[in-house]
Amino acid sequence: MNIVYVFAMHDERKYVTNNEQACVQDGNDYYLKTGIGKVNAAVMLTKFLEHHDVDAIINIGFAGSVTHHQVMDMIVIDEAYFHDVDATLFGYPKYKVPGMPISYKSDLNLLKKMTKLDNIKVSTLYTGDQFITQPMPFEGVVDMEGASLYQVAYFYHKPIISIKLISDVVGQHSYQTFDLEKGSQAIANMVLKLKEVL
Repeated sequence: MNIVYVFAMHDERKYVTNNEQACVQDGNDYYLKTGIGKVNAAVMLTKFLEHHDVDAIINIGFAGSVTHHQVMDMIVIDEAYFHDVDATLFGYPKYKVPGMPISYKSDLNLLKKMTKLDNIKVSTLYTGDQFITQPMPFEGVVDMEGASLYQVAYFYHKPIISIKLISDVVGQHSYQTFDLEKGSQAIANMVLKLKEVL
């Protein structure tokens, strides 16, 4: 199985590969670093898919939580939304980009494999171009890239799933004390586990 593992930051990827290049190949697998934010994520994955044929896209990295998760929880995503999209004035449901699905589902076969892993929880992802520090009108996991990757995968008809390591919980200011080294190592360990089940 050819897989592209997509990370936003070098700190998420450095114990998987310490190569600073945006895209690193290792056998049949690729490790793509996109940069932070929705546009960076979408552009980098689009450029990659224009030149590479892969069987699946796996987004993995740090994320916040606006629900009852704990720092260092590993979360597999079942569905992704854009929390900063609001076209309700024109009759569209909140979070829906006009002309696009209101949300994007993770690939069911990948989801089944991920949920068999030890100590992994399932939650919904909400993506937007802001760092969330206040309660939101939804429960789940928040990041700044994930749903953009799902939208690109939707255009290219590619299976996708996302796995997030909780680095901060809204209201706890835990991002200020998050152990970045420990988090980076946990992501690398998860990548190794994924290679065993895929």
